[in-house]
Amino acid sequence: MPHRDPYRDLRAYATDLIGQVSPSRAEMAASRAIARTQPHGRPRRAAVAVAALGLMMISNVALATAANPSVPGDALYRLDRAYESLGRLVGWAGDIRSERIDEAAIVAARGDRTTALDLVREALEGIDGEGEAAAALALIESLSEAGADSGQIADLLDIARSAADEAERTGGVVDGS
Repeated sequence: MPHRDPYRDLRAYATDLIGQVSPSRAEMAASRAIARTQPHGRPRRAAVAVAALGLMMISNVALATAANPSVPGDALYRLDRAYESLGRLVGWAGDIRSERIDEAAIVAARGDRTTALDLVREALEGIDGEGEAAAALALIESLSEAGADSGQIADLLDIARSAADEAERTGGVVDGS
């Protein structure tokens, strides 16, 4: 039995099919097949890309919103600080001083006075002048050395809030006079 070439058999079959179908019908079928596949490819990919981007943006906003109220010791606090750093880079920085002071109040209420003092110190960094900010920073130093009680921390937080508000009103500069 002689060896048969399968490619020759396929070519012969294709030639028979071409002979049975009229050229105009074959062209119409090919045109329809091409038309069906081309327009759907790009819009579908674009829609998937837009949907993925939208999902990432929504997830990011949700994560930032969930992390925002966290304080030192919370699982999302590092993420909160990362989003704050990103916000400062792109110019969306909010009132960081007030947030640090609020965090200090929560941490102090939990009993972590050292972290509370560090947060108040951070809140008051960069405020120039000799007024309430300087007084608060001096109080932080004395409380750090002597050990602060909750009443002293509360007084410090009041002074720090006042200094931060004054700095916000004056553009970051607090004058002691």
